[in-house]
Amino acid sequence: MCFIQCKEKKDIIPVGIIKEIDVIEFSVPGVAEENIIIGKDIIVVNLPENYSGGDFIKPNIRLAKEYSTRSDLINGFNFQDKKLSLLLESTILGSRSYTICVIPFHPVKLVEAAKDYKIVIEPDASINVPLTLNGTSETVSDSGKIVYDPILILTNKTTGLVATRINGEKSEVNGVKNFNFKFPPNIAPDEYTADILWGTKKEMLSNKIVVESGPLKLRPGSWNMLPDDKYFEISGYNISSKEKYELTIENDFLETVKIPLTFKNSSTLSGNLPKDIPTGNYKATYLEGGKIINPIDHEITILKYMGDDNFFIRDYSNQPVLKIISQPSQKKLFQSTMGFSLDYFESVKEISRNEPLMAYINRTGAFPDKNDLVLVNIDTRKEYTLNYTGDFYGIFDGFVVFLSYKISPDIPDGKYEAYAVTGSNNDRSEKYSQVLSIK
Repeated sequence: MCFIQCKEKKDIIPVGIIKEIDVIEFSVPGVAEENIIIGKDIIVVNLPENYSGGDFIKPNIRLAKEYSTRSDLINGFNFQDKKLSLLLESTILGSRSYTICVIPFHPVKLVEAAKDYKIVIEPDASINVPLTLNGTSETVSDSGKIVYDPILILTNKTTGLVATRINGEKSEVNGVKNFNFKFPPNIAPDEYTADILWGTKKEMLSNKIVVESGPLKLRPGSWNMLPDDKYFEISGYNISSKEKYELTIENDFLETVKIPLTFKNSSTLSGNLPKDIPTGNYKATYLEGGKIINPIDHEITILKYMGDDNFFIRDYSNQPVLKIISQPSQKKLFQSTMGFSLDYFESVKEISRNEPLMAYINRTGAFPDKNDLVLVNIDTRKEYTLNYTGDFYGIFDGFVVFLSYKISPDIPDGKYEAYAVTGSNNDRSEKYSQVLSIK
């Protein structure tokens, strides 16, 4: 049930709920009949401004003869920050449940006074708002839908139009609810007003939020594509419509290819791969005005350590991908965004015979019986098959697993292409993006 406080009948914000009859009658002393709405599976109670019952409701409930209830709610209940549901039972018609929402006249209370804000567009751009939400823990929107968290509404002061609606992420500090509203990367630099919307009720947060552009930041990308897939998008922050953006792709077997990028909006660039690009794995580099732009470090997290490549163009959708080749001596540490030191293995091109070869093979489905690594000598074109030894090295709590292979003496020194071959169908990966040199 939801209870919404209203001054007069004319002040009620109508909600899109169809009144259900012949099942339940629900009234509350001190609350006018028109302030209570009964829908198919919800009861909304709008408490008046002068409601004297505090946080307690003692409803009068009458049920149709086919229904009964064993709920303690019929004896009265405290509604503050509670999730309430009234269960009705019927041997003839089956059970049904009503969500109860209690909405006081002033359900939103700001812990801090309204103030001005200055926001610079970047990955962590946000506002943290301590709030007291009076009433049940659930409320209802003007369309009749259950609402669980408040929304921040930004309105452009120049146009008067709503620019964006931001859902809050809830936390609790010293018993006070805090909601973090993270600004979208494509919001236009301008001046805004901000309101907190909780169901149908608004409370002004700020009469002035100035949003400014920050430095260009692009997110790292990882694209799994098939030969006919050419279109891709790059997301980021503070992308300018006036700048020239490009992307280069390359591997050890293909000369660098430069791809023009099209401005879509301040948070998105788009591009198309060349029609004749071969299948394979490719590393991508971003350019703005001809200068290299490094992707956002703190958003890379473990993605940075799961392979050097960004584009994986496969011949078919479940084709295995050979993502990283390394060796045990290449184990390194990095500091995660949560402050933990995590292991990872750096990819290598210079391979030592004195330790196993390790491969991270990305595949779909269950772990296959066959997991071979095939090396092809670039000069002689002779193939050498390395069988999986059964040993493995896991990182990121086993999220990424490297399989171990022994380099046999019959494999001569030289430069090699590498492929993964897996499963009973001998599914063969595309060529690894780097030339391996065995010494």
